[in-house]
Amino acid sequence: MNCFAAWSLSEDLFSFEKRDMKTLFGRRKVQMPIVTLRKECTMFWIFYDGASVVSLSNDDLFSSTNSIISSFSKNIKGAEVEYEE
Repeated sequence: MNCFAAWSLSEDLFSFEKRDMKTLFGRRKVQMPIVTLRKECTMFWIFYDGASVVSLSNDDLFSSTNSIISSFSKNIKGAEVEYEE
């Protein structure tokens, strides 16, 4: 469950640092991925179950689901799915 799969479309945005985190055993320093977004950066993160992808971006091309889908090749289809709680 704690696997991290992400990629950036520009420079290396990732680093790993120890940060305080609340756990079942109290507060502990845990090594975790840190993302630093700069101007016109985009990062995609695949959720741990593989059912969805998160996009963090300050680039207009990736400002909405529709703009991301429209950037795909014509033979690739994308869909936005909303889950009910």
